[in-house]
Amino acid sequence: MAKKKRILFIVGVALALAYLIIPYGCAPGKPEMVKTVQIPDNEIDPELWGKAYPEEYESWKKTEQPE
Repeated sequence: MAKKKRILFIVGVALALAYLIIPYGCAPGKPEMVKTVQIPDNEIDPELWGKAYPEEYESWKKTEQPE
């Protein structure tokens, strides 16, 4: 009978830990703040657009020099 109680205790502790840990592990991360950039209408300067879209701008700049 003592062995059965010990197994139930271990299972209970495991379930309690899972109940407490899983919500924190599955929670979404904190969102990053996004900087907004005002771009005037009809603006064609790529450097200004690069402030709003830095990854795309860097990719575009790589096309200037062929490998």
